[in-house]
Amino acid sequence: MGAPLELCQKQRAVIEFLVAEGETPVNIHRRLQNVFEDHSNVCRWVRRLKDEKVGTVSVADKPRSGRPSVRFCESCQ
Repeated sequence: MGAPLELCQKQRAVIEFLVAEGETPVNIHRRLQNVFEDHSNVCRWVRRLKDEKVGTVSVADKPRSGRPSVRFCESCQ
């Protein structure tokens, strides 16, 4: 099972910051492991962030089609 959405966004923000500072993917991975104990997707995010201008990539997930991971019913709201 993956990390909660909020944790993933925090990790992406850290990755963006460290890429902007010129940190290597190996060191980013090591630093994330030390803090978050989760190292998923570091290389993918580093590649994506290196191709973009600093501060222009959103750390939020993009909307996608398919079944939602959480269902809200009208009576519950």
